[in-house]
Amino acid sequence: SLGLTGLANNDAWTDGLPICPLSGVGMSANQVYREDGTPCSAHEYEDRSIHFCLDRENQTYLYAVFDGHDGAKAAYFASQRLPAELSFDQITAHSSSEKVREVFVTAFQAVEDAFLESIDHCIAERTQLLDKIPEGMPQMEAAIKFPETVTRLQELEQQIRGGSTAVVALIHAGMLYVGNLGDSRALLCKKDECGVLRVKQLSHDHTTSSHEELQRLEALGLRSSKIKGVRLGNHEIT
Repeated sequence: SLGLTGLANNDAWTDGLPICPLSGVGMSANQVYREDGTPCSAHEYEDRSIHFCLDRENQTYLYAVFDGHDGAKAAYFASQRLPAELSFDQITAHSSSEKVREVFVTAFQAVEDAFLESIDHCIAERTQLLDKIPEGMPQMEAAIKFPETVTRLQELEQQIRGGSTAVVALIHAGMLYVGNLGDSRALLCKKDECGVLRVKQLSHDHTTSSHEELQRLEALGLRSSKIKGVRLGNHEIT
């Protein structure tokens, strides 16, 4: 496995991968605006994107956008780990469509497992500290009686919280594969024979207001009536 958690944003192993010459990637930082209309950055830029040529001979290209939340840690981790899961001999010139799909799904799961593993020690310490505070004790009272424990819990919360959506497109052997998590979307834009631009959505949002997503959760044994319309902070992402 790669020691990705120790990499700084300016020291990425993916710097050695060739950039795909067929695309450019634009980005816009999170902004707030003053009364006079002057923009000023609201907080750290949390999103990451990649566009790599994994195999020029077999025309294998990888594109992805990761929309980070509560910091850039998860988005950066995914942008580094996903190319590793997809580029090291998993997909070859002889890979069938079924094999590519299998590798794609496995890569998503591997990235999530690796990220959770990277913060597992924080989660374990948090669990141990929570056991020291009596259940049901108000937060203010806990801060007075267990000040060091509460301070450390707050530090751990900052290290644990955060996440990222993902929308990934892989071109291989003339086929386009798209995968996503969360509410970042893949759109196919193409002019028809009359020169009119047509837009087709290639991904499905994983949100509490999506009918398809609620059906998926129902199939997993969850009650959609309890989930529908629920917001997680500012997001509907499931």
